[in-house]
Amino acid sequence: MIAEENLRTLALTLPGVAQVPDWGCSRFHVRRRTFMTLNGVGNRAAVRLPLADWLSLALPRTGPYRGVLRPRVQPGWVVFDPAQVSAEAARRCVHAAWRHAAHPAPGQRPRQPEQERTA
Repeated sequence: MIAEENLRTLALTLPGVAQVPDWGCSRFHVRRRTFMTLNGVGNRAAVRLPLADWLSLALPRTGPYRGVLRPRVQPGWVVFDPAQVSAEAARRCVHAAWRHAAHPAPGQRPRQPEQERTA
C-alpha cells in the first residue's frame, strides 16, 4: 500500500516533472505530456502506460487495476486505488508512465518547448 502523498513525492522526484492542479485533481507533466493524475476525493490514481504494459495490467480485469476504454480516450490509461497497490508496484507504474511520456517512441518527433515553437 502506498499513500497518495508518497505517490505525489515519487512523481515529483523524477526529472522534468511539474504538478498542475486541475478541477480538484493533480496532473503530473513531463515535456508538456500528462503521465499521471491523482484524484484525492475518490482516492484514485491514473497512469498512462505504453500499450504492452497497459495490456498486461488492464486486460486481466482482476486486482486493483482498471483500463480506461472510452471513445476519444487513447488506450494506455490505467486507474487504480493507491491503497490497494504495493509501493513497489506503484513505483514501477509511475516510472513506466514517466519514461513513456519523457522519451518519445522511435520515429516520433520530440515535442519542442513553447518558446522554441513560436520563435
